[in-house]
Amino acid sequence: MQRNGARHITTLLTNQIATITELREPQKVLDRANGKPVAILRNSAVVAYLVPVEAAQGLEGHRAAAM
Repeated sequence: MQRNGARHITTLLTNQIATITELREPQKVLDRANGKPVAILRNSAVVAYLVPVEAAQGLEGHRAAAM
């Protein structure tokens, strides 16, 4: 991605990626990720992370949100 003629490099927090279009079938995205978080891309930029329950349960030291 370029901004004002300069390259902008984004560091992904996971090696699993999917596009917004692929989210039309979210179960396929989750199955392919094998329980790991997925970076969601739109126009080659990260817009969100999809974190499966098994991955979220493995996070230690984070406060759980009340639902």
